Amino acid sequence: MKIFLVLLVLFTLPLPVTAQQRLAIPAYITCNHNQLTAWMGEIQYLNHQAGTLSLALTTDYQTDESLQLQYPTEAILLAQMRLHSAPFTKDDWRQLYESDGTLRNKLRAVIWLCEDSNTKPVINWQPPK
Repeated sequence: MKIFLVLLVLFTLPLPVTAQQRLAIPAYITCNHNQLTAWMGEIQYLNHQAGTLSLALTTDYQTDESLQLQYPTEAILLAQMRLHSAPFTKDDWRQLYESDGTLRNKLRAVIWLCEDSNTKPVINWQPPK
């Protein structure tokens, strides 16, 4: 009985994405798929100030990555972001933070990066529902 319970627990734990599993590329990503990289993981740091967004995340592969975006207007930044794959709006910022202004626990994101210097990164925020 103990062995069955241990196996049951092991099989119900969430597993990170492996090399054999591929992340489906959403239609809103316009980059050539051969030039595309995705970071998927938990956000560790997020700072959003006028003209700059900085973040750090630990990927599901246990690498630490960071990104800094410079943007001239809030509308340009919002165009680079999604919320559970839907267009991100100004009101969606509150879903990334707790009521006291701290970053939400277990906030995840998929960041799509293109090697093409003309294509801007896209952040698909995935806060817990």
